[in-house]
Amino acid sequence: MLFIIRNKERLGWDSVGLQRPALGSTALWVLIAFVGVVFAGALAFGIIKLFHLPFGSVDSASYDALPKWVLLLVIIRAGFIEELFYRGYAIERLQSLTGSRILAAGIPLLVFAASHYRQGWAGIMIALLTGAVVTGVYVYKRNLWITITTHFLGDFIPNILVPLFVTK
Repeated sequence: MLFIIRNKERLGWDSVGLQRPALGSTALWVLIAFVGVVFAGALAFGIIKLFHLPFGSVDSASYDALPKWVLLLVIIRAGFIEELFYRGYAIERLQSLTGSRILAAGIPLLVFAASHYRQGWAGIMIALLTGAVVTGVYVYKRNLWITITTHFLGDFIPNILVPLFVTK
């Protein structure tokens, strides 16, 4: 995708929200977005509990067995690649094609949520609600570094940081 942006479309990184933003403003918006993601996650868990949505997949045990450094690489990849594809590239290009900000934000959000199908209905619900927060922040700020960092923290804290301090 990076090759296509630079060599085929002949566009700059700012065409997908990867400009050089002010550090202070970006940090503030990461905090705001992360609070929104935590709230959306809590809402998702409430819905999951209320409707008894199934969570997890048959391969979740193999995911849990990964060494922490491999899991960290997976989380870094998810934060960067998923945000670049679902937010930066898809939203910008769909808005150019359709002229509609709602379609440009909504279509990638639904595809993002559906792509979490291996995590069951609960995973789709979490991805939908937390993805809606980062999508909204991206559409408002057009700064992909905010969503990349927020996505990373949203995966890193529960999957790496919390297990370090909580024993089973």
